[in-house]
Amino acid sequence: MTDEGEYGRSATSPQLPGWVAAYPDDVVAAREYQQDLKRALPDRTPTNVIGHWQVRGVDVRGQEYVIRWQTDDQPEARVVAGNRVQRMLQDENAIDQLRTHEPDATGVVTYVCCLSSDTLGWVVEQLDPRGDNVVVVAAVADSMVFGTQVATDDHTGHGWESFEALGLTMDMTVGRLMVGNLASAKVTV
Repeated sequence: MTDEGEYGRSATSPQLPGWVAAYPDDVVAAREYQQDLKRALPDRTPTNVIGHWQVRGVDVRGQEYVIRWQTDDQPEARVVAGNRVQRMLQDENAIDQLRTHEPDATGVVTYVCCLSSDTLGWVVEQLDPRGDNVVVVAAVADSMVFGTQVATDDHTGHGWESFEALGLTMDMTVGRLMVGNLASAKVTV
């Protein structure tokens, strides 16, 4: 589910290729939107669908971005990281602290809001195995943000390190990345 700003809201699902729903923001309230989506989803919807909210925007330097968080039992904790990233993307002085992250094939930098207990495997499951990348972000302390970029295609040799070279595994947590001094690293699966 994506907040499209002045254009309303939209929904898509990688598990349902070609399925899309769109609503003008001023017509359908958020609660009604979610109820309508449940009714609109086809009967063939997989049972393992994981809901995500996304916000689209353009940073102060003109780079398009998406901030995504899972609608699990702790969305508020994930939104904290997203709000911090969004503030930084709109602040000319703070944006340098996020470093330069590479956009995906569509030209968008996607930030995935994580908890320290989320695993790298959970992040990788959200990526297109044919080639994709996201920036893993997590809130740290009172106002900081941890961020590192993860890709499914091989960027090794272009400033990216492989999971294996860094000793990472899919069951490692984002918290382990944070204490492993991998802020601003670029990691490829």
